[in-house]
Amino acid sequence: MKALEVEGDWYFCFRDYINEEELSAMASSRGAFTPLRLRGTTRLSVKRSGSENSNMQALLVDTFELLGVVPVRITWLGKLVCFGNNSSELQWDDTEMFIGWDGLGRTVKRPAPAERLRQQPWELRAQLNTDSKSNRILSLYRKSGGTLAYRKL
Repeated sequence: MKALEVEGDWYFCFRDYINEEELSAMASSRGAFTPLRLRGTTRLSVKRSGSENSNMQALLVDTFELLGVVPVRITWLGKLVCFGNNSSELQWDDTEMFIGWDGLGRTVKRPAPAERLRQQPWELRAQLNTDSKSNRILSLYRKSGGTLAYRKL
């Protein structure tokens, strides 16, 4: 897959496995207390980083609510690496978690939950085009978990 086809902003839409986010969402919809709740949609941004031959930069942002009040943002920084055999993968270099509000919060470098997921690259498996050019789907395979799908707006 060519890097230019991946450039832009992508929004999470599906995964083929259940993790803590889905378990919390299902539990809270049935009235159960959940300490950490997903807020908003995960966004993946892939941008050109300068020269034509360099890898593209990747930024993934997850937002949550802790105890239904305190905002939590986890940011992943990495790069899109393209190989000669027309395959590509996202390699994550760093993670960071910010808990609280601007001016009143705390940053945690390399939080343990995100670091476990960061270790293995995410392979770009497919890009699906629907009837409209604006409704493209990107399929990423995470070796430690399964497949994630993102849509481009």
